Amino acid sequence: MQSIFTKRIQGAEIALAMVLLLSCEAHSQAGEDYGAQQANSRFAATTDTVNTEAPNYLALHDAPGPSGVPLGGIGVGAVDLAPDGHFTRIAVNNWATDSGVARARAENPEWDAEAFLAVWEKDSSGNVAAVRLQRDRRTAYGMGAYGHSTYRGLFPTARIAFDDPSANSPHSLVSVFAYSGLAPQNVKDSSLPGFWIEVTLANSDSKPVEASVALSWPDLVGRGIYDVAPGAEKTGYDRAFDIEKLVAVPSPATQVEALQMDSLHGLRQFSTATPSIRQATFQNYINAVAILAEVPEGGSVSTNPAWSKTDADSWKSFREDGAFPSRTGTTALSQSGKLSGASVVAIKAHIAGGGKQTFRFLITWSIPTLPHASVQFGTSDYGRYFQNYFPDFQSLIHYEFSERARILRETLSWQKPILDSTLPDWLKFKLINSGYTIYTNTMLNKSGDFSVMEGGMGGLAGTMDQRLVAHPFYQKFFTQLDRAELQRFADTQDTDGGILHFDGSYFVGLADDHGHTPVPHEKMIDNTGAWVIQLAKDYQQTGDDTFIKKNADHIRRGFAYMKAQIRDDSFIPVGGQTYDDFPHPEISVYTGTVYLAALRAGVVLGDALGDTQMSHEAETQFKQTQAGLIHALWNGRFFAYGTDIGGAHRRDDRLFSGQLAGQFLSRYAGWGDVLPHDQAKSAIYEQLHTSVLGTPDFYAPKVWDLEMQRGVDMPGSRSWPFYLESYTAMTAIQLGYVADGLGMMRHIQLVHLRNGWTWSQNLWNPAELTYVAAPVTWFAPEVLSNASLDLSHHGLTLGPVLLPGQTHTVVPLFFPRFWASLEYSPAESKVLLHITRTFDDRPIVLKELIIEPMGTPFGKATTVQIPPFAVTAGRTLDLSTFVKDFEKAEIQERVLEP
Repeated sequence: MQSIFTKRIQGAEIALAMVLLLSCEAHSQAGEDYGAQQANSRFAATTDTVNTEAPNYLALHDAPGPSGVPLGGIGVGAVDLAPDGHFTRIAVNNWATDSGVARARAENPEWDAEAFLAVWEKDSSGNVAAVRLQRDRRTAYGMGAYGHSTYRGLFPTARIAFDDPSANSPHSLVSVFAYSGLAPQNVKDSSLPGFWIEVTLANSDSKPVEASVALSWPDLVGRGIYDVAPGAEKTGYDRAFDIEKLVAVPSPATQVEALQMDSLHGLRQFSTATPSIRQATFQNYINAVAILAEVPEGGSVSTNPAWSKTDADSWKSFREDGAFPSRTGTTALSQSGKLSGASVVAIKAHIAGGGKQTFRFLITWSIPTLPHASVQFGTSDYGRYFQNYFPDFQSLIHYEFSERARILRETLSWQKPILDSTLPDWLKFKLINSGYTIYTNTMLNKSGDFSVMEGGMGGLAGTMDQRLVAHPFYQKFFTQLDRAELQRFADTQDTDGGILHFDGSYFVGLADDHGHTPVPHEKMIDNTGAWVIQLAKDYQQTGDDTFIKKNADHIRRGFAYMKAQIRDDSFIPVGGQTYDDFPHPEISVYTGTVYLAALRAGVVLGDALGDTQMSHEAETQFKQTQAGLIHALWNGRFFAYGTDIGGAHRRDDRLFSGQLAGQFLSRYAGWGDVLPHDQAKSAIYEQLHTSVLGTPDFYAPKVWDLEMQRGVDMPGSRSWPFYLESYTAMTAIQLGYVADGLGMMRHIQLVHLRNGWTWSQNLWNPAELTYVAAPVTWFAPEVLSNASLDLSHHGLTLGPVLLPGQTHTVVPLFFPRFWASLEYSPAESKVLLHITRTFDDRPIVLKELIIEPMGTPFGKATTVQIPPFAVTAGRTLDLSTFVKDFEKAEIQERVLEP
């Protein structure tokens, strides 16, 4: 019989797999490794043929775990489906304490069973085969698994095709498709607790077969929850607060019963016990989980309510007949405080010769309110957003089932423009998947308060410094939530005008609108700068001034606070800042350039608020600080790491990866250069040909000593890839080093991919963490188009460039109120802006075009008036008249190796 792999390639839904890159790419070994070389050498070959070319990102063959696409919703927890078919991080209860991705396999010490899919088939000759839909080499429950898999992981969707089973070979070709809802500007449908799995079997035989697919799901009810110890109840954040001092809540006894709704049949795992929680937190107190199957036409559903590894015959009936014996009534599932059992739901159907059948499952969980638990912080709301719409579990399930197809279409709607673009596959993959933290790190309560946990910080959330690079995904697709968190920072502004570092704690609560905060009352200079920058950008990209008017006094106090921290004639504020893990001089170039960008925002905000004094002071201060920064820190080649107040000691001429942060942010927002263009270009060149080129996989350190020719960062925090991507790689693109900037981003992605960390990336080193700043890649579409939007002045800035190796480039652009696709083909004298979607009925009119060729000083930008263009889905703005102006881009020769 022809191998399944061969048959799948001929007719399956997933594209032909290419072998995952297994050889280390050669780069200069000068200096220390910073973890990248270790990352490149730790993986082991899992295929017979080693391919030294780039992996096929849209069809990863035998890709490593442990992380996978998270499935779930905003603020309700998630489950990872890894490239090998294993469910890994199962965090629908408590996900903050799991800084990594624990394998959810049979050896999990808390479970007496595991989560997995299995397929059974009987052909026309009576031959029977049963295989687990996982890639491994073990036999479990009498079933082998597959030897190879091909994975198309595009958050929040995952497709897996399996081939070469180690057990008997079924005729049917197997494709798994799992997905959950992430509908842009639709918080309701994006915060549902649950996900769908569809297993499609395509019968490769000319004769009919009988087939069945089973889904096993462990008991998660009331498990993995923590509480304060008796007598340790809190009324706010305690600096001695340590999540390791929390006590585990004993898991309750659970039961399972049959559940039938609409055309769904399956099981409900539940507990009737009231959780013994003294104080509420944002952990999910799951009291029920539904494992449901859609009954196919002519098919049937059977269940095994409770099974465990110690039950040797649990799967015998499935292996033999593809079904489980019928049972009625309620069945005990797990004992209180004991190992967790599991339940199974199986769908059985006939498949005609040459036909196919989809077997569909829904997994969803119930999160009740806890009226008996005390509120440990102010008036914090510990509910969940979906509770606004669904009074009970049954109504939630009905909605998830009935609206499934529409929610999937809405979810795929933001992936499609990316997949249809000419972005390289690695960037399509990286861009779509970098938004995963909106599931894995978020808190969203019933009132709509929103915050994102930093990751690895004991559940602390908000992290305004990191939010500066993390926010684009939220701001583009969920503007309501982005504003909600910005408002929490405004409401808890310090008495001196500074914006705080955090706004919430997973284990304590969220800041409220009365100025109360449940977290340490600490701040850094760039927190305030980051906040005003984001407010100004929100105003310009939405054209809505209500939000900034509401916060006008907070904005004024924020600027006064930053100015009050100036200590000398560098005119750079002094204080803590985001790069706080390594000693930085009191006068910091990072703080200085971010302050310059914030002052640019001050001019925008002052003009919008009709506050001429704010605008004037911001403009005056900008000139002073720009001159002072250049005098204090420019060394003729780049901007030094920093210096002491008053320049009492020597300037620190070490090369710093964050030196152009404010330059990047200002150009991205459309506010122009904050540093002289030739100096910025010289500074980025110094980084590229020293620290970046001298580091394996361009995974460069933050601080590079030119004399020692190595980095000097602390061990354990030697490379901050998310800041490296924004403040070095994307800044390089803005300055004309397009191939080099893209090359850095590609290699950062490769390091994470090779380790299996695509959906669990760390900040400090190549490692597993699930860190808040992963969505930094969402700057890329605008950066590659030099695009910015100012609806307040009906203006659009563009500077498209051909991507390396292309003669026709199409880049998707996502703004809060509309989406577009920018098509650039100078050979055809074509520049077209296709409007693909709008999100409200308020009119949007473009009247002004700012032509800003890539790599050129902002002072050379040309402003032209265009006939009023109403932004409406389906319309195209033809800018081909200006193609020669866009061709004035100044693209630099490559510094880095391909």
